[in-house]
Amino acid sequence: MDPEYEALKQAIIDGDRVAVELTERLIAQDRPARELLNDALLPGMDLVSWRMRTDHSCFLPEVLLSARTMQACLDVLTPHLLDPERETFATVAIGTVEGDVHDIGKNIVAVMLKAAGFNVLNLGVCITPQQFVAVVQEHEPVILGLSALLTSTLRHLGRTIEALEEAGVRDRVKVIIGGVPVTQQLSDEIGADAYAADAGMGVERCKQLAGAAWVGAGGSCPGSHGQR
Repeated sequence: MDPEYEALKQAIIDGDRVAVELTERLIAQDRPARELLNDALLPGMDLVSWRMRTDHSCFLPEVLLSARTMQACLDVLTPHLLDPERETFATVAIGTVEGDVHDIGKNIVAVMLKAAGFNVLNLGVCITPQQFVAVVQEHEPVILGLSALLTSTLRHLGRTIEALEEAGVRDRVKVIIGGVPVTQQLSDEIGADAYAADAGMGVERCKQLAGAAWVGAGGSCPGSHGQR
């Protein structure tokens, strides 16, 4: 790996604010923003998450420190990831479910979706099932993304889908779920349309869901542009 990318990755792992300075310097050197994201920032955050989940060599305070550092770097990168002249593909509304205040994973997915050409409504955290329903009714997104980072909040994924059904809008939106404790089995059990294990997979799944939504509505998949 490029030594500067390796230094940026390590700064993310350490939760060191020098990561922001490194990101700014590399952008000033015309390093590709997507390359910085894919080759340094995401691998660093992924390793922190892996350490917390598996060998428990990293604990929540360290994860939060890395997450805050990652978010600050994303703030620098985001303007360089987006193409203002690119037509948007479809609208994705994404939020963290009720009772859960974690947003770094969701925010990474939101940035990558925007970079891929989606119109993104980033709803924030602690979004109740009723609030998700209201967003679907008002904004008519093609896709609804639900994020849960705590095992104790997984139940709200299913409750949100139930709320969509009760409101009569479930068939108007494709639902994708993700987060560290989320699994394909859970997705199948609650009737979600897709599950993503990481941000990159999330973008690919959204592309597939958007295409399916257009075909299901009697149109043709617009490729990388066109808005529902």
